[in-house]
Amino acid sequence: MTVQQSSSSHKDQPIWADQIIAEAEAIQRAAGKIQGAPGVSDLCESLDLAIREYRHGRVRGVALVTLIGGTGVGKSTLFNSLIGKSNASPVSQHRRCFTTRPYVAVHPEDRAFLDFPEEWQPVYVDLPVRGWAICDAPDINGVFETNRQLARQLIEKSHYLIYVTMSERRADFDILREIRNYAIAKRWLFVLNRADQISNLSAVREDFCQRLKQLGFVPNDEVVFATIAQDPGHSEVVRLRYFLLGHDPLEVARLAPLDSLLARLQEALGEERLRPLQAAVERLESFRENLVPDIQQIYRKGLQDPVVKTAIQRVMRESIWQYVVDNSWGFAALVGWVRWRWSRLRLAYTLLRLGTSAFSLFQWLRTLVTASTVIFTNLLPLWQISQHLASHCRRELDLIRTHVHELLEELGLEEWGDRTSQDVLQQRDELPRDSTPLPHWLGFLNGLGGVEDPFGAIAALRGELERVAMKAARNAAGPAWVQVMVNLLPLAVSIDFVGRMAYFWWQSAPYLSPEPVFPSGHFYLLTGVMLAITLLPGSVLLARRVKHFGDALNEEHIIHQMGNFPVLQPLVAARDACLELLARCRSLRNKARNFRASLKLGFATARAERNGIPPAFEDAFSRPEVPTFAGPANRDPQPAQIREH
Repeated sequence: MTVQQSSSSHKDQPIWADQIIAEAEAIQRAAGKIQGAPGVSDLCESLDLAIREYRHGRVRGVALVTLIGGTGVGKSTLFNSLIGKSNASPVSQHRRCFTTRPYVAVHPEDRAFLDFPEEWQPVYVDLPVRGWAICDAPDINGVFETNRQLARQLIEKSHYLIYVTMSERRADFDILREIRNYAIAKRWLFVLNRADQISNLSAVREDFCQRLKQLGFVPNDEVVFATIAQDPGHSEVVRLRYFLLGHDPLEVARLAPLDSLLARLQEALGEERLRPLQAAVERLESFRENLVPDIQQIYRKGLQDPVVKTAIQRVMRESIWQYVVDNSWGFAALVGWVRWRWSRLRLAYTLLRLGTSAFSLFQWLRTLVTASTVIFTNLLPLWQISQHLASHCRRELDLIRTHVHELLEELGLEEWGDRTSQDVLQQRDELPRDSTPLPHWLGFLNGLGGVEDPFGAIAALRGELERVAMKAARNAAGPAWVQVMVNLLPLAVSIDFVGRMAYFWWQSAPYLSPEPVFPSGHFYLLTGVMLAITLLPGSVLLARRVKHFGDALNEEHIIHQMGNFPVLQPLVAARDACLELLARCRSLRNKARNFRASLKLGFATARAERNGIPPAFEDAFSRPEVPTFAGPANRDPQPAQIREH
């Protein structure tokens, strides 16, 4: 195995690693739409840091485990016991902060993989086992800033960390909190040293685990060790040594960058980092809920006039007839369509007569009156509604819009307030027939009359009328018995007509009659009259049901059902963008957590089982003497201890 072979890129990582990174980059792009929102900038920086460290890092051919902790807790003594060499890292009983440089136990051929800077002045201790590097770091809470900085740099380079403390210092979690801030992407083992000086070891150990849980760790009996570092043969020291030997170091080193990426993604997408954005969403939603009753009251005030109430009923009834066609079949749909288009059919008939008859001034005037009646029958109700809303709602809606823009600006989402209410409505409002809330010709005539639509108020009302009309039409024409009653008699007449026509066709066959037999004109006239008569009961039934369900809907019901007020659309759009970003962040965080758990690398998450120990170390475990890393450094490593990557 060469250095070139072990210092590989991430090309041998699983495919889902690229998918995870692609999702993180997609979140960054989505966050760009709300980059001014609270916490979004910090979120993007954290994601960028995780991705950059993963892409710029390299897979080392050695797994680095570093012992860290406060001063005087026995890190150096434990280091010496683990590798089986006394005083490999010098120990002083009288001087604190005695360790000022890293002491690293590593095989001579693996030193190049560590790539420690010369200014660190590392001291290397020969280790016969290939693939592992155990480091004794300076105190993280020492009085010398250079020692603290060196400890932090070692933490960043390490794959895994062993935190060493003792009973009387187990509550000194300022150290552990600082370490966790710098090494959130690491996996941990926890050592409670000097167990022989603890009177009630089980209680102290349980308290130690509880304090670790309070800091966010997930400790269990497999990753917490109560040691006597001065005794290399102590059962907990031996168990800690077994734990390290029970993992393939090359596999640990290969998966460590991916494990670090997943951990940093979990930290970057944690609830604590998402809390400012979640608070902004809650504030936007609370502000919207508080404004909805006020806006409903503004609409209610603008629609109190009896003329407007009548206009709403007319518009509602016409809309219901429009959707009766969609909810009917057969002759019932024909009845609904004729009723809906009746005014236009009248106009078409008048124009047809004008085009087929001789010139007559009376006929021209009649056609003009009919056309005017048709146009203003459709336009007048909406014009009355728009006029009253424009005169009563403009000032109040303008004040609400100002409050919405102030809130968006305060939350850093002012770009959402720059969109016009009409544009947002056209993008989001789902009208069943047309994406434009008002017909183009109606908008043109409204412009000529000087009537404006204040902040899409008419558009919102018309959209709600459409939705309510769809529901009323389903109730009026939807039941099967209504369709059967409307279609029964016309269907009988139609069947009789088809049967008689078939009879006339059969009688006209050459082998039965030398002369063709045709029905008289009275037959067709009588059939048409009978069909019209049989359509009357169904028409009356549909008309009464439409009137019943239409009269049950008044302006109060419509206003109460309204939820998409155009003046609030910038606020709603900003809220939805934030919610979408939060959902994507939480989804990626869950994926990162699940993928990280699937790595099964141990160190505070997995159990180091006896059966999972590599074959190369079976002899060491079966020997009666205490297993150790010690041995002649220049001996040839066992074949299973070196694996080509």
